Amino acid sequence: MRSSTSGAVGVLMLDTGFKRFARDIGNADSLPFDTMQRCVEKAYVNDVVSEHGLTEEMIFAFVDAGEHLVSQGASLITTSCGFLFSAQARMADALPVPVVTSSLIALPQLQQTYADAGPVGILTFDAQALGNQLATTTYDACTAPPCIVGMDPSSHFADVIHERKEAYAKQLKQDVAHAAEKLARHQPAAVLLECTNLAPWRIEVERVCKVPVVDLVDVILWVREHGLSALDPQQGNQELGLTD
Repeated sequence: MRSSTSGAVGVLMLDTGFKRFARDIGNADSLPFDTMQRCVEKAYVNDVVSEHGLTEEMIFAFVDAGEHLVSQGASLITTSCGFLFSAQARMADALPVPVVTSSLIALPQLQQTYADAGPVGILTFDAQALGNQLATTTYDACTAPPCIVGMDPSSHFADVIHERKEAYAKQLKQDVAHAAEKLARHQPAAVLLECTNLAPWRIEVERVCKVPVVDLVDVILWVREHGLSALDPQQGNQELGLTD
C-alpha cells in the first residue's frame, strides 16, 4: 500500500548500474510511495562510500540534482546511499523540502528509544569507513555508541555493489545473513540498515538478530507523516514507527 502523503519522493541515485531488488530505494515499483529518480553523474560508489565524506563538488552536484527534482514536484528528497548522511545538514539547508539523505539520520532517536535495552546495531556496506565518519560523533551520556558491522569486502554483495559481478539474490541473502550473525553477537537492541541495498534482505536480518530492523523506507515514511523534527530526541515525542 502506497503512502497517502502527497508528492513524490525524489531519489538522488548514485551513478551505478547493478540490479536493485524489492524495497531498495532504487526499485520504484516495490516502494510504498511514488518516486522520481535522477542520477548524479560521476557519483561513483568509491567516491561516496568514504571515511572522509563528500567533496564540495560532489555536494553541489547532489544539491543541483535535488533542485531539479523539486522543480519537477518532489516533496521530499532522499538518496540511494546511506553515506550521504554526511551531507544532511548542507542539503537540508539548500533545498526547500524535507531531506532524508540516509537512514542514519534516525540513529539518535533510535539510541534514545532503546537506551535501556542495549546498543543500536548498524549494518553497513563498509564498517571501517562508517566507523571513522562516526568517530567524531558525541553521544548522549544515557546512550551507548552503536555497534557497527560491515559487509565482507570479498563477498558477492561487495562484488555486486562495485559492479564486478552480476547480482544473484541467493548469494546476496547469504552474505547479509552472515553479516547479521556477526552483528547479533553484539546483542543489539535494534538494527539500523545504512546501505539501501540491504533493505531487500531486512527480513533475514530480523530473523537472525531477533530485534526490530529500521531501513531508509521506514525513515522516509516516518518523516512524511511526522516531519524531520520527530527524529530529534530533544523534540520528537514518539518512537520511530516500523513498517512491514
